[in-house]
Amino acid sequence: MSYTPQTAYWTFELGRIFVNNIYKIFQDSGIAIPAGDLYLERMEFVQQLFELEIVSPVLHRQRMDVDFIRFIEEKQQEN
Repeated sequence: MSYTPQTAYWTFELGRIFVNNIYKIFQDSGIAIPAGDLYLERMEFVQQLFELEIVSPVLHRQRMDVDFIRFIEEKQQEN
């Protein structure tokens, strides 16, 4: 995965449900959203092992289980 100015990342806690406004997430990450409709071209989920200070003598493996991913379009009324 290559990180670009259009890349945002989050850390998810095991067993937690992450609910947020995608427009706010992009804004907080410094990603500009042009006026009009928003179309996501791609969304990736990456799991990483960080380097250990001491080389581990055992093989480390990871597995990601995702129960659900749901996107909801919620337009806010302007007063």
